Amino acid sequence: MSKFYKETPGHYPSEPSLQNGELRGHAWSIIPTGEKYVLSFISGALGGHLISIEISEQEYMQLKEDKLSIQKILLSHGVG
Repeated sequence: MSKFYKETPGHYPSEPSLQNGELRGHAWSIIPTGEKYVLSFISGALGGHLISIEISEQEYMQLKEDKLSIQKILLSHGVG
């Protein structure tokens, strides 16, 4: 097959480094800023845009320990 095109080995990019306490999921992240926890995610609207909301420390800890889902947090804040 190399007769028709040139093959070049590729590689996956490395994972971005996380800040202290940052959590990431598919299309969302939570960044602790002092005593606040900011959840940012991409909306499902056409073209999507970034939405940021403040969540409680309790929600952050429950999500970190897999005791709460991101969907439930979004629904409780009226954005899901």
